[in-house]
Amino acid sequence: MPSQIEIWRSIEASTHLQSRLETASAKSNAIRDQRQLLEYLVSLTSQLRQNGVMLRRSYITQKVLAKFRIELQRKMLKQMSTRNNSEEDWDVQELLAELDKSIATEERLAEMLRDTKPCALRGDKAQRVERRFDRPQNRNAPAAHRKCLYCEGDDHNSLRCSKVRVMKDRIEFLKGNKLCMNCGKQDHFAQDCVSKGCARCDRKKHHFSICPKLLELVSDHQKESTHQPKPAKGKEGNRTKFRKGTNVQCVGSIPCSHSIEPEAVFSTATEYATEELSSGKADVFLLTGKARIKHAKTGKLQEVQVLLDTGADKSFIESGLAEELELPILRTVGLAMYTFGAKEPKVSNCDITSARIWDDHQEPIDLTLCKTDTISGKGKQVVLSKDDVDYLKKCQIDVHNLQGATVRPKILLGCDQMWDLIKFPREQHILPSGLRIIPSRLGYLLTGKTS
Repeated sequence: MPSQIEIWRSIEASTHLQSRLETASAKSNAIRDQRQLLEYLVSLTSQLRQNGVMLRRSYITQKVLAKFRIELQRKMLKQMSTRNNSEEDWDVQELLAELDKSIATEERLAEMLRDTKPCALRGDKAQRVERRFDRPQNRNAPAAHRKCLYCEGDDHNSLRCSKVRVMKDRIEFLKGNKLCMNCGKQDHFAQDCVSKGCARCDRKKHHFSICPKLLELVSDHQKESTHQPKPAKGKEGNRTKFRKGTNVQCVGSIPCSHSIEPEAVFSTATEYATEELSSGKADVFLLTGKARIKHAKTGKLQEVQVLLDTGADKSFIESGLAEELELPILRTVGLAMYTFGAKEPKVSNCDITSARIWDDHQEPIDLTLCKTDTISGKGKQVVLSKDDVDYLKKCQIDVHNLQGATVRPKILLGCDQMWDLIKFPREQHILPSGLRIIPSRLGYLLTGKTS
């Protein structure tokens, strides 16, 4: 029986999650923002379901649906009506699954339409910033007025000065030379300046060279220009390239020079746990099971290890496996990875793909996964003690497929998708060694640290 404190904590957590569900909204009607809203709601509803909150009510379903743009609402209502289900039968999980399919279709269409346009005609954000701020501020002004404020160079403007890069140093420079913080001229202060303020910051009184939004855009563009390989010149310089052996829908293109706003991702502590395991400091079981995954082209099934990780808020697949299975690339997003022990996030572009796995009852599970170079290092599963084996036999629990095997997961499921695989109503077991047995759709999983 759970204690009163545990019950109170569960109620408090559910109340907090429901409050977040109430206030959740998309930044805009853009399909990218609709996708971010969907992933946020999937995570929230999974946690609510874990806390025992009933999500099969028409009120909650309609409230969730109303958060999306009107075209998606109409499409979902039409699909629900064709199934001859009453509103009482609507389930939030089913609704979010249908929304995921519709948004994925919109993303593929947008990608295909975008890739049919020449790169130079796409109005790319970073390119527009570069063109706008690489030209002089006033072509009719004397040459002296077109020079950089900070180094007086005439081959760039103040925003792109490489000698005084940091905003703090630029502000000190303007103050030290008694220049207006708004227009950069002398003989007056920003509060007395008659020039219009920054257009990007609701007309706030600051010079464009110290605008935080413009500095961020320029910084992102410079990083991509430095680290991104340039496509070879020629007839195929900016043409769309189709991946051989994949569906027509699976379109990839040589990226143009543009910046993708990174999405923060809290990554896993798996690397830490694996290092501790392999170093011999402790016998640790990661929450790992086995599933079967299908080759996108041949339809052949193969076995793959799946790691369930509560420390990650997104799900991943190793790039090598994704390419081996010829999985489709749905889109590319910017991710800021907060890895264990790192002070700064690692920002990188990540391909998003979809895959289908089968559980131990041959039921399919559709996944949306981020491609990554590696998920975890190798670690050898601890051989179970005789007491553990006797306990498992007594309870008729079969985990022979994991005992003694080398753990090398190639799929990691984070909090966005892992909860549907855990069978919460089922009984969990604690072995004599201190390890836990967790029931799941992938069979019984071993986890924990041996005592």
